[in-house]
Formats: sequence, C-alpha cells, structure tokens
Amino acid sequence: MEQTTSHLSAFLVERMKEEVCEIAAEKNVPKGEELDVFLESTWGIDGTTGQAQLNQTDANGNQVKDGGLLIASMAPVRVTFRRENEEIIYVWKNPTPGSRLWNRPIGFENQKETDESIKAMHKNIQDQIDELTTFSFENDTFGNYKVKITPIFYLSMVDGKTIKVLTNTKSYQRCVCCDATPQQMNNMENFENGTFAMKTKDIEPTISPLHSTMLGVMFLYHIGCKKTIKSWKVSKENRAEFEREKAKVTAAIDGEFKVKFNQPRIGGSGTSTTGGMCRQILKRPDDFARVLGIDQDLVRKFSTILRVLNCQEEIDEVKFEKFARETYAKCVELYPWYYIPATMHKILAHGAEIIRMLPLPPGVMTEEGLESNNKIFPYFSQHHARNTSRIDRNRDIFERMYFMSKPLYVHLKTSIFSVKTKNDELSDEIRSLLKNQIDENGDEDQRIYSGDNFIPPLETYDEPLENFNENEF
Repeated sequence: MEQTTSHLSAFLVERMKEEVCEIAAEKNVPKGEELDVFLESTWGIDGTTGQAQLNQTDANGNQVKDGGLLIASMAPVRVTFRRENEEIIYVWKNPTPGSRLWNRPIGFENQKETDESIKAMHKNIQDQIDELTTFSFENDTFGNYKVKITPIFYLSMVDGKTIKVLTNTKSYQRCVCCDATPQQMNNMENFENGTFAMKTKDIEPTISPLHSTMLGVMFLYHIGCKKTIKSWKVSKENRAEFEREKAKVTAAIDGEFKVKFNQPRIGGSGTSTTGGMCRQILKRPDDFARVLGIDQDLVRKFSTILRVLNCQEEIDEVKFEKFARETYAKCVELYPWYYIPATMHKILAHGAEIIRMLPLPPGVMTEEGLESNNKIFPYFSQHHARNTSRIDRNRDIFERMYFMSKPLYVHLKTSIFSVKTKNDELSDEIRSLLKNQIDENGDEDQRIYSGDNFIPPLETYDEPLENFNENEF
C-alpha cells in the first residue's frame, strides 16, 4: 500500500504544481506555508471462482487449488485542497472512477472466498493503511510552498458477501444495517417501532451501486415470475406453474431487449446477466414492466432509485428518503407475498442514512472497477504470464495489472482526463433527486478547479514510449 500510494502521490504532485500554486495564490497562502492536499481513494476486496487449474506448487512445494481467486485493489477518486474553516477545492476529480484502467491492484491470493480469508485480507490491508503517513514534497516549482499529501481510503468496493462478513451479519437474508429478517422487512410498522433502526457495526455499510442494480432487476424479475403463484417460496405443488411463467417472462425479456437474460454460464459460474445489461433494461422501465406483467409505476420508481445511485452527482438525502419510503410502501402494498430482499431493503430503508455517512456520492464509490478483474485476470494468466513457476506467473500477472493502471498508460489508452463527462439521458424525476443540476446538454459540473494541464498532451513527448523511465510514471 505504501509503495503504490507514494508512487501515485509523486505522479500527482508533479502534474498538479500549476494548479496547486494558483489555488494557493487565490487563497492568499503565505510563502513557505505547508499546503494540505488530500488524495482520496476507494478500495475493496472481491472473490471469484472458475479460474484455471494449474499443475504448479507453491514456494513450499504444496499443491494449491486455483479454482478460487481473492483480489484487492484501489482506485483514486479525487484530489482536494483544504484549509481550516474553508471549503473543499477540487484539484482533480476522476471522471470515470468505475473504469478498469483506474483500478490499481493491491494483491491477490489463489484461494476460495471464505469468511476467514476475507477477514484476513481485510485486516492485512487495513493495517497497512493505518500505518501510512503523509508524503511531503519541497520543490522550487511550487513557489516556495511545501506540499503535504495525506492519503485517505474508503472501503466501498465490496459486494454483498464481503460486507456481510465484515459486519458480522448472521445471514445473507438479514439486513446488514438493522439485522431485520425477511418476515420483518415487509412490515411498514417497523419503521416506527425501531426495528429498522441502524445498529452500530465494525464496518459502516455502503451502497455497492453495481450489485444493487443487478439485484434490483432480479428482484423485479422474480416478482414477474411468481406473480401467478403469489408465493415467495416455490413448492412442489406450484413448481410446474412457476417454471412455465419463468420461461415465458425470460423469453419476453430476451425478445424485447435483444439479450440473453438469466442464462447459466458454461461451467456453472454465475449467469449471463451483467451490470451493463441491467442498466440498459432500467433505461426502459415501461417496456420492462410490460414484459414482466407487474405494476408500471413501481418499476419506474425502482429504475429511478437505481439509476440515481449510479450517478456521480451528489444526492439530496431528504428527497431520496421520501421517494424511497414511498417506493417501499407501494411494493409492500402491491406484492405483500414477496419478501423484499436484504439489499433492496438496505437501499429503500437505510439508503438516505448511508448516503449521509458516505464522503462521496455512491456512483463515485462504485465497485465496478474491482469486478472487472474477474475478466482480465484469467486473460493475463493465459496469454501474458510465464508458467515456469507459480511465483513467476503471479508476478507477471500482478505487474501487468499494475502497469495497465498507471496514470500515464491510462492517458495513452483513452482521453479519460477530459474536464466534463456525458451522462445518460436523465428523466426529470432523476434530476429532482440530485443536489447539483445537470444542464440540458447532459454535461455535469465536475467542480474541477483545473485539469487541462494535469497531464501534458501526447505531442509534448518527443521520445518514443519504450524510452520512458518506468519508475517515473
């Protein structure tokens, strides 16, 4: 963690010297004073199965099971300049925090994702974060200012299993915030009697926008499949009817959206449903409600909530809480026989409170970049790693993942450092839940102080890429 953070801090300082000096001059900071700059990043842990099995032993000669993979990574989200009792000034803001290119690896282990392995990796990385100190830089180019960069890390790149383990929640069907059971979640009176009150946890819950979107779509899908049997559980008596309705609904989704929805993958690892597929479906809530055969207004409300959580703009907690509570009540009223899943309960009942606790909007603290490792890891393992030994193989994979997330490579790969980004077409209902309005062209105000000179344009590099000093970038 220290090596990765110091390397990134040094790169940012070198590229931000003009911005930092200009900010200091505007704020009338005396010469020689230390400037406090904060590098804020998200990090997380994720596990996957279905990896290639290799006939290689570890350093001790023991056979290792390669079917599972547990990986941790981080992603820088913003750089800010702060002075006591003054507003936060954005020096740089990552326009695509969920991109795979910004996802910097911390480490990985070839083992199954279990409660013990998750807690052990979390403790190991958290101990390293706690030992991190500030990075000070003195340079004449800063106009006799001293720059001190303080790294700040937020644990947000996690899925439901990881947060369940770290919060010591007893069951996957229980809420990680209030420990409510499925039977309690469908009782609106529990909002008043304190059953849904958030409990103190060792780890604060987060939103996980990507997984929330997928689980939200699957929640509506299951209601559509079970609307004829009107039962949360499928028994022997109604299984045949359920299977017929499920096949009918699945075929309707495939035909309407031109996708392969909820199909088992070869090898038994997951299904064909992806986050991108779910986002495209939520853009057409009326069509989705029609093929499911359920209430159109309810699907619209869920579409609004899930798309707001994926937006990088700040959310109005008061409006969101009211809108989520209305959606919760409507869902319980229309489909009382289907217990609301724990993830949907967390968003509808505790989403506003979690958003208040989060230092950044949920869309900025997304886990999407970490999830992309599930695809690139096996590719690098097969095509870009030596098989001479397990140590050589793991080193090659890690170094390639590390290189591909270097800021210079990111700039060479895409035009990712543009000051403004484009949003999807947002409905008026979505805009009403955001604090910062987005203009009619879809350009959102990133509140970036500068950014045009963050990295010099490509034409300023006269020497070929192979002559660059790797340690410099």
